[in-house]
Amino acid sequence: MANELPIPVEPPIKFPSLPELQLLGTESELSFVYATGNEDEMEEFKTSAHAEQDKLEQKGKTDRWSAKQSTIMPTVDDFFIGFPIEMLFQYEEQDGTSYVNWCHGIVESVCNAKTNCVYVKWSQGCLNPGEQSVTKEKLLSSKWNPGKATKGAWRQYFGEMRFQLRFSCYKRI
Repeated sequence: MANELPIPVEPPIKFPSLPELQLLGTESELSFVYATGNEDEMEEFKTSAHAEQDKLEQKGKTDRWSAKQSTIMPTVDDFFIGFPIEMLFQYEEQDGTSYVNWCHGIVESVCNAKTNCVYVKWSQGCLNPGEQSVTKEKLLSSKWNPGKATKGAWRQYFGEMRFQLRFSCYKRI
């Protein structure tokens, strides 16, 4: 065997090669699989997740819009005019039971910046017959987007589409 192969002077050294790195802007294999995955499964997953979230909201265990709010209450001053607001009000049924409902509007003016007192013009879709469209409201700092919403809670309103989706599960008089 020594006659057929030359004897090396040094032992062979094999260094590992560098891994193939992705270039910025190229698509990874994971994103390619995600993008070409089964769209029906993804749609079914989203529908199921939204249904579960709606169910938890109806039970009062979660509120998807609370998490989207700022943790710091906005300053009530002249710049607060035009702020889209929603407040939680308590209503009485004819049989004596009560329920709460979010109503939205726009801050028209500031009565007293020190006491956080404002005039709010409420959306027509939120008003019951005979209710005033503009009311004076005191915005308590303790009621700004609380973890457990109670009568008088308030927060920023995020738009008409969200209003229609959320109110479809609430009872209206």
